[in-house]
This record gives sequence, C-alpha cells and structure tokens, in this order.
Amino acid sequence: MKIKRKANQFFLLLSILTTVFLSGCWDVKQTERMVYIHSIGLDYKDGKYIAYLQIINLGLLAKSEAGGSNNQVTAELGHASGNTVEEAIFNIYQTTQRRLFWGHIAYIVFTENVLKQGGLQAITDILDRYVETYYQIWIYLTEDSIPNILHAMPNIGMSTDLSRLSDPEPSFKQFSYIRPIDLRRLIILNNRPPNEIVLPIISGNHQSWEADSKHMDAAILNGLGIITNDNLKGYLSNSKAKGYRWMNKDFQRSEITIKGKEGMGLLLRNLHVKVTPVIKHNEVKFDVKIKAKVHINKVRRTNSLEEISSEAKRKIKKEIMDTYLEGLKLDSDIYRLSNVLYIKNYSTWKRIQHDGKIPLNNHSINNIDINLKIIDAGKQRNKPTLIKRKYPSHP
Repeated sequence: MKIKRKANQFFLLLSILTTVFLSGCWDVKQTERMVYIHSIGLDYKDGKYIAYLQIINLGLLAKSEAGGSNNQVTAELGHASGNTVEEAIFNIYQTTQRRLFWGHIAYIVFTENVLKQGGLQAITDILDRYVETYYQIWIYLTEDSIPNILHAMPNIGMSTDLSRLSDPEPSFKQFSYIRPIDLRRLIILNNRPPNEIVLPIISGNHQSWEADSKHMDAAILNGLGIITNDNLKGYLSNSKAKGYRWMNKDFQRSEITIKGKEGMGLLLRNLHVKVTPVIKHNEVKFDVKIKAKVHINKVRRTNSLEEISSEAKRKIKKEIMDTYLEGLKLDSDIYRLSNVLYIKNYSTWKRIQHDGKIPLNNHSINNIDINLKIIDAGKQRNKPTLIKRKYPSHP
C-alpha cells in the first residue's frame, strides 16, 4: 500500500510539472483585430522610395460575395516614403491603427525607377525572409501612377481578391497573351540562364468600363518588360510582343486575325511548343515546332482549309520572328534559348556562354515548323452567316 501511495504521489507531481510546459493561447493572434495587406506598390522619386499598401477587410469581402451591400469601402490605400524600401514600409506603421498582416498579399507593382535603384532585390529579399509571406504573389511592372493601379476594383461588386491583378489565371486562360509571374517563378527564372525575367506591364484604364454612366477604374495589359535582378532592359509594347504568346508552353487560348481587312478570326488552343538546339560547325541554332488546334470564329467569304491554315502559319511565324528581333534590339534572349541549350546540351552551353547567355543573332532561329489542325467552324460551316442571296430573274 505504501509503495502504491508513493507511486500515485509521484504521478500527481509529474502531471503538475508537465502542465507548466504546455502551450497556451496567450500568443494567439486575433484575426478579426488585424488588418490584411492585399497589394503593394513601390515607386522611387526625389531620392526616396515610396511604398503603397492596399488593405482590405476580409469580413466585408465575404458579405460582398454573398450579395450584401456594396456601399461600404472594400479597400483603402496608405503610403509613406523612406530612404530604403524597409524604412518606407515601417513609416507606414506609424499611421496604421491595427497590426498589419502580410500573409494575404496578392500582387506587387513596381515602377521603372524602383528597378533602377535595386528595389526589386530589396522587396523580394524582405518577402522571401519574412515568416508571414507566401510565394504566390504576382509581380507587375507599370509606367503609370501606382495609385491609379491600386484603385482599380473588380466589376459588379465582386471580391477585391478576384481582380485581374490579384487573380490573373482566369483571364490568362481565356486570353493567353503574357504569362503572369509570381514570386516563386521570378526567383527561379532569375537563377537560370539567361537570368532574365519577362513581366507584364500594366496601367490604369478609365474608359473601357462604366457603372451607372460613370467610368470605372480597371487594369489593362500594355505589353511586357524585360528585367534582370537589378536592371530594366526595356519594354515591348503589345504590337511588338505578339509573338511571345506562341512560344509560351503555358499558352491556353488566343486569337489571330488573318486575311487583312476582310478579317477571318481564328481561335487557337492546345498549343504545344518544342525548341531544339541544332549544332553545326560550332554554331548553335534552334528549330521550333508548334502544334495547335484551331477553331474558326469569323469568316467573310469561303476559303479552303489549306488556304486558311497557310495564312495563319505565315502570320504566326512573322509574329514570332518580329518579337524575337525586337528582343535582340534590347540585348534580350526573350525566348530563353540559352536555357534550352543549358538543359539539352550543357557542355556546348558552358563552352560558348558568357555571363549565362549564348551568342544570338538574327538567324539563330533556324526553322519554325507550325502544324495547325482546324477542328471546327463553331456552330456554323466554313461560310459567312449572313450571305447575299441570289434569286433567278423573272422571264
């Protein structure tokens, strides 16, 4: 009995001691009392960085999605300046009413001046190290005013989290033009030859959409910017960047118009791109093979399928080469041909590379082979829907 009593006392004492080391709720963060950062804008003027933080109320967004009132403010914008990016952000802390939470950042917008000052390195380093942030943060460039971008809201009172900038994948799947890049992919591309990153350029648009006869702010894609980790190589406008979409393996869906003013609209889907290095006499060139399925969207007159396919191939080839040559003017390997050689023939890449890039010229793309398979003409045949009828004349 005596031994049993001592054993019970021992286990009682052990239980009391172990409770000392149990975690409690004293360090819990009350989510309803925090403010959530949705997007960041960075600019550089007059020798100082300017940081913009857009904050949202998650509870209000949930009501909006459920069809509640849209009269309340769904997003607010704060800003402050500093000698460094970190200092500018900490200066915003001086005016915030609650603790800011960084785990819901959807996108970041930079200006060219920020890139020239090394701001991209600064903010990616902060986000990569801070414990609350994730890697799916979309990155954009702009030549516009940062507030113009951050004030753009989704249509018909939808959640701020479903805007074109914070959730770009659905828009890209419907119209594949310039692939959005998140923080994870930016870091990967920066560490692989040719160590360049292609980012979408956006600006504010105030003319395309109206609500109750009032113009709405919206974000619009203006082209692409080619950057390195500490420099901006240059911009390509939409008209010069058309070929970029055909060389993108993430391509989902895009259109092309052929036959000049008569206009025949084609929709291309299921694009497959294969780039193969061809090495002859110490010279490296590249063959490109593209396959896609085609749907006819619009016709003005009847054309043979061979004629349609041939015209589409010619135009796609031209767009690919035009964009490639525009990239060369900026000293850019816009189709990442260096990386193709790096993966498929490392010894050759190592022999001819200089700072991660291989020498490219106007003839480095040796051949472009395009195979288009016309699937259907939509709900109609390969004839115009409205045609001029011909009737027999009266005797």
